Amino acid sequence: RAAVPAPEQRRQAGLPADRQEMRGRGAPGGRGGQFGRGGGASGMLISMKKQLELTDDQIKKLEALRNAPRPKRNEAERLRARADMVEAMEGDGDLVKARAAMDKMSGLRNNEQIARIKERQDVRNVLTAVQKTRLDNMRGAMRGMRAERMRGTMRDGRKSRMQPPMRGAPDRR
Repeated sequence: RAAVPAPEQRRQAGLPADRQEMRGRGAPGGRGGQFGRGGGASGMLISMKKQLELTDDQIKKLEALRNAPRPKRNEAERLRARADMVEAMEGDGDLVKARAAMDKMSGLRNNEQIARIKERQDVRNVLTAVQKTRLDNMRGAMRGMRAERMRGTMRDGRKSRMQPPMRGAPDRR
C-alpha cells in the first residue's frame, strides 16, 4: 500500500489534512462534484478560498464567472455528424464523406476544449502571481499523491484498491 502523506505534509502543500477538512469541497466528478457547487474551475477556486487566501473582490469575480452562461454542447450537430459517418461507411465507403464527418466531429470537440481553456484562463486571471504559484504547487502535490497511489496499487499487483476475495469465500459478483 502506498504511503499516505501525514496531515501536516498535506497542510503544507495547501491541501486538506483529513476527511473532515474535505467536507464542503464537493465529491469527485464534474460540475457540482469536484468543482464545488457547479461552476467548473471558478467553483473549484471558490472552494479553495482559505488555502489561496482569496479576497472578497476575487470571490465576487469568481462567482460572476461561475454564474456566467456557458456554451452548450450541440448534441444535434454531434449526432448528425455521427450519422454522416455511418452513412459514409456504408457499402464500399466514401472517403470524402467520411473525412467531412470526421472533420465536423473533431471541430465540435475542439470548440468545447477551447471553451474550457478560455474559462481556465479567465479564472486564473483573477489570481495574483503568488496565488497562481500556490495553486500550481497544490495541483502538483495532488498529482504526486495520485501517482504514488497508482504505484502502490501496481506494486501490490492489483488493478484497484479492492482486496481479492478470501479463499473459500463465496464469489458474490
